[in-house]
Amino acid sequence: MVLVLAAVSALAWRGAHAQRIEQLSRTDALAFFTLNCAYFGLWPAAIDPQQTKVLKIGVLGRSDLSDALKAVADRAKATWFRGGEIEFRRGERPADILDCHIVFVGDLSGEDLQTAFAAFDDRPVLLLGESRGFVERGGTVGVWIEHESLRFELNLDRLRAQGITLDSKFLGKAAAYIHDGRREDNPGRAGGPR
Repeated sequence: MVLVLAAVSALAWRGAHAQRIEQLSRTDALAFFTLNCAYFGLWPAAIDPQQTKVLKIGVLGRSDLSDALKAVADRAKATWFRGGEIEFRRGERPADILDCHIVFVGDLSGEDLQTAFAAFDDRPVLLLGESRGFVERGGTVGVWIEHESLRFELNLDRLRAQGITLDSKFLGKAAAYIHDGRREDNPGRAGGPR
């Protein structure tokens, strides 16, 4: 399946060409989006990838994202993350990837998903996932494809607790937020809850 996506997924390193529309697969769009989270994110100084020049990305559970992430990472290292290293880890358990900056949570549900959220509770790790209700259950960023567009929602409470800040340009693109325990749709973005 090929999707036509507005360049929110390619915004970070396309600059003036950010409004260009590209043909991207679902996995490529998710990979671009994941690296955009790193580009627009700010972690505590001691571990911030922009300062340490090391970005660690993990994939937890089953996901077809690994190969696409590696290809997109090569583009990032040639542009905005020049001189930096991007490390990838795949984990079947949270303990395998606790020191990552970003963890894409694959095919986990129910108790496994809650166990994963609990393992990362006190760590500055941005948790991304595609499952319905991901941010309501404790994830940081829920992302999905809807009508050939990449959409996402943010758990601002979790971001604050983790000490991670996202650029206002990125925040403004979210369809909805979890803030003070309540869901709020972004009035500037159509789409409402998933």
